[in-house]
Amino acid sequence: MTSSVTSLYRSYLRQVAKLPHLYLRQFFQIRARDDIDDLLQMTGRKRQQGKARWISKRVRAIERANNGNLKAFLRILDLAYGRVGKLKWELLEPLLSDKDIPLPKPIIHGVDKSRPPVYSPELQALLMSASARTSKPLERKDFAQPRTLPPRAIPPSEEARLLGPFSKRREVNIRWRFFRHEIQKVLPPFEVAVGQSQDREMDNPVSGKQLPMQHVGILRSVEELIGAPFPRPPMTRRERHSLTEDQRPSDSASAATGHPSRWVKRRYRTLLGKLPQLVYGAKGGLPKIQLSSVAHISNNPTAKNIPPADPVTNAWLGLEEKKKTNK
Repeated sequence: MTSSVTSLYRSYLRQVAKLPHLYLRQFFQIRARDDIDDLLQMTGRKRQQGKARWISKRVRAIERANNGNLKAFLRILDLAYGRVGKLKWELLEPLLSDKDIPLPKPIIHGVDKSRPPVYSPELQALLMSASARTSKPLERKDFAQPRTLPPRAIPPSEEARLLGPFSKRREVNIRWRFFRHEIQKVLPPFEVAVGQSQDREMDNPVSGKQLPMQHVGILRSVEELIGAPFPRPPMTRRERHSLTEDQRPSDSASAATGHPSRWVKRRYRTLLGKLPQLVYGAKGGLPKIQLSSVAHISNNPTAKNIPPADPVTNAWLGLEEKKKTNK
């Protein structure tokens, strides 16, 4: 058993080393160690065999991702960046409660467990934003009156008058089931920002929320891997020879183009479309949701980034404006 586990661990690390980004390699190196530790600590031959098959399946998925399989690579990105799996709930946990919001009254008198769920301002912003959801966003009225709650649960309604009062226990169950079902569709943020500030490393002085990976710089590292949305075309041979030593591009300028593989950069642009950021106003209030400027938004295919006009184009546009004014 020990030799087979060692072989499995080596093949796991061999595939992880081929991943195209440092964060991916670090994430799955830790994941591989945890998976093997869980396998060695299990008791019972059948449980160990089941865990070994599960790890082998993960290794094959990473191998398919390294070979260019689109579905497997997107799945690997979703796991590493908390769009699915355990990391998603670790990122979402600080946003599910708010100490500043008073607890609502119990629906069933005298039963403390019958209190309805509390929606923090951050969670409300995520639930009402199409950029932070995998399905249609909610409306503000859905927090007080869930869509799955029948009209009979409202005392002044016609259904309540004809059929009698709705079961309080059923109302509690429907409200909590709606809450758990909707938070499963939320894409949790990695970072928060305040106002229009571009400093993503700063704390949030408005609400005091501390996200687990606030200071890691995940969004910045992904944007650097993608590079500039409209990079300058490569210089011709004549342009390169005409440059002096001081005019030659530095290594940092050449690194701005991002990863050499366009296929990898397109996959990460798709990932950025699923990495929302919470932005708080300077005066507080409900935070807003924004996406990176280089993100590819799959649910809005008509949205296209337009590159900035170069000096030559601006000159031609200025001539056209002068011709129109002279007429």
